Amino acid sequence: MNEEGVLTLPSGRKVGWRLRGDASARVVAWLHGQPGSRRDTDLVPLQALASRGVRLLSIDRAGYGDTSPTGLDRRDVAADLLAVADHVGAERFPIIAVSMGAIFALATAVLAPARVEGLVLAAGHVLPYDDPEVYGALSASEQEDVDLLRQGREAAESAYAGAASRVLADPHGLLRRLAAGWSAAERSFADGPTGAAVADSLAFGLTAGYEGMLDDGLRTIRPLEFDLDDVRCPVVAIHGESDDLEPYVNVRRLATRLPGLRIIAMPDMGHFAPWVWPGIPLDVLPPTVEPDGHMRPD
Repeated sequence: MNEEGVLTLPSGRKVGWRLRGDASARVVAWLHGQPGSRRDTDLVPLQALASRGVRLLSIDRAGYGDTSPTGLDRRDVAADLLAVADHVGAERFPIIAVSMGAIFALATAVLAPARVEGLVLAAGHVLPYDDPEVYGALSASEQEDVDLLRQGREAAESAYAGAASRVLADPHGLLRRLAAGWSAAERSFADGPTGAAVADSLAFGLTAGYEGMLDDGLRTIRPLEFDLDDVRCPVVAIHGESDDLEPYVNVRRLATRLPGLRIIAMPDMGHFAPWVWPGIPLDVLPPTVEPDGHMRPD
């Protein structure tokens, strides 16, 4: 049920990719968070994919797993996903994007409006941290991280290298520490088999080193390279209202710039809320868009 490989681009960069699910099912792209990897899709049971007729296409984003680093332009990461989609023959597809992956999903929708059928942003980083209210809603440790990143790459490099080493040594421990301040359901997730799958994905992503994680951090303080007015597809955001890694207020801010945004708010839950029930992002996917422009419910 799994197919994976490493695609070499014309530039010589490499992109790790994976397909999970039945070969006859609808392809749905998946973009992981910071850190993470294409192995994120292990958190979605094969039975859940089969019952919904979904096959997940995931990549290692730039600097993670088997994928070469690239510049800080978010559109370069989106181009990696589109190149892999070409490679596996996926012409049109929606995208499920987790955490940091969300902003790259938005970039992909702008780059390829005829191909991206819709976005589901799960606990997503959706806009840069350039707003005082958003900054104020971050946890104290996340605020310290933003302050460090604002000093530049050289100032942050040592801290990120150390953080990556610690996560690589105990990825499951990281999940447990983060979940400790959130809901009981999220703590159970972190301790259970789904949490173990996410921990494995974190570790695999960081086998490439810290560069992907640092580049992600530096992007959080950069302006967008694309215009959100050019996002034409349906967008759904699933978000815990108590999330202090990717604050809920940032999603509300996105709603002012994407008037059609549908928000599924999860009260009293933090960053792991969408992962507690991994079938939810699948259940809110948009219908398939046929080549003639008509929509077919799946």
